[in-house]
Amino acid sequence: MEQAVARTLLVIGDNHKELADKYSADITVDKWLKFKHDDAAKMHQGHLEYVRAVVGDTRLPLTKQQKSLYRLIIGRLEEMTDEQYFRAVTRGLEHDDNGDAYTTENPEAKYWTPRCYQGRIEKTGEEGYFSNPFILKETGENGQAKRSYVAKFDEIDWAKMHLNNVELYRAAW
Repeated sequence: MEQAVARTLLVIGDNHKELADKYSADITVDKWLKFKHDDAAKMHQGHLEYVRAVVGDTRLPLTKQQKSLYRLIIGRLEEMTDEQYFRAVTRGLEHDDNGDAYTTENPEAKYWTPRCYQGRIEKTGEEGYFSNPFILKETGENGQAKRSYVAKFDEIDWAKMHLNNVELYRAAW
């Protein structure tokens, strides 16, 4: 099932863009086996059990409309054969003679089309929604400390960083 997730990726090093690229879903990698055809029944049953568990979990505050939608999904999953389910899940992937599904998706992907908070802060002065920039020792035209999402250890004013633990940062850097 698709899910929306917001993540912040902290990359340390002079080649931060290259380091971060290996976690991008926007890059392709060499073809690799994503789903084995022999696992179709297990995958189908696991998905069905998962959705049933979501509907049956009293700790989840689902609305009537959400429960109705999940029940519709359960009905569709119950109507599908294992083969139909496997074909639906692997649609768009390359299949070999055994029916196994291959992809060139990055298996290490943690994000898609990154929002570059550094670019945003440089162009508009606005900080990102999900993370705070480093407070730098350098001051801007207004006399206030500059902020940046990209900085070297000695450029950061660690004493002004919120909830800082300078020794922990020194060890990490």
